[in-house]
Amino acid sequence: MGAARKGASKEQRVRTPDEEVWRGLLTEAATYVESLTR
Repeated sequence: MGAARKGASKEQRVRTPDEEVWRGLLTEAATYVESLTR
């Protein structure tokens, strides 16, 4: 994963599997925190 690859993904804006995983983790974390603060 070099800098060149980063720039390319920025231009094309294709959603990577990694991004999907992170999105899922963030959503789960947010839900967990919400349940704690309830």
